[in-house]
Amino acid sequence: MRNVPGALLLDGQNDNVKYTERSENDLKVVQVQTPTATRTYWLDPKRDWMPVRVRSETQHGWTEARNALCEYDGVWFPEVVQYYTSKHADGREPAQTVRIYSASFNRPDHPQRLRPESIAIDVGTPVVPHSDNPNELAMYMWDGEQVVTQEDFHQRIAAGELRYGPMIRAAWDKLARGGMRGSGGNSSDTTLVAAKDPSSAKPTKVKPSTPADQLAEWERYTRDFIQRYQLNEDQSQKALSVLKDMPGSRAPTHRREQGRL
Repeated sequence: MRNVPGALLLDGQNDNVKYTERSENDLKVVQVQTPTATRTYWLDPKRDWMPVRVRSETQHGWTEARNALCEYDGVWFPEVVQYYTSKHADGREPAQTVRIYSASFNRPDHPQRLRPESIAIDVGTPVVPHSDNPNELAMYMWDGEQVVTQEDFHQRIAAGELRYGPMIRAAWDKLARGGMRGSGGNSSDTTLVAAKDPSSAKPTKVKPSTPADQLAEWERYTRDFIQRYQLNEDQSQKALSVLKDMPGSRAPTHRREQGRL
């Protein structure tokens, strides 16, 4: 898998990839052009060259992330990230906002090696290797050690060799207790930490969702993913096959696993 933007900048040695640099106020602007996409990075040299804005443009439209940076443990890192897209409100307002309430870096108790589970990549997390060509997109699964095909992953789930990770099982449990959307309506502001004082929250009555409701929620997420990445028919079917392990699925692989979730 390729790392973006690093791999794109390194690919500047390729004749099919070109990049340019310019100064804009106090920022350094780097633009990377491929045959199918243009990506522009606004880098702040006073803040460890962290990007404060990243924009990607293709024939399907554009997406942009705008970052408000904060210094944690001597390291500059986003405090607020706002995602814009040409497909949401004509790009006039963020489609999603992520707020980081705390972060820590390079502390003595931190592991020396960063692994996927260190950033909450759970067993059963879908993985899509980067490609500028929509026809080359494919979905794989993380098995806790490496990226594997969906077929291999589901076979091992069915055989009891693998079990979905705690984050995914917790999400399923949350669905069973009332769904992932919560009571906030269609708010685009996503909070990444739990309330500091849960006892201060007013109790609410939530109608438990059925397995069919849970499956429908995950199917909605999967279809949004398919639309966002413009998957073709074969890729879409592979992405939807992930649902067979979900509560409410009629697939026999789920029924054998259901008691363990």
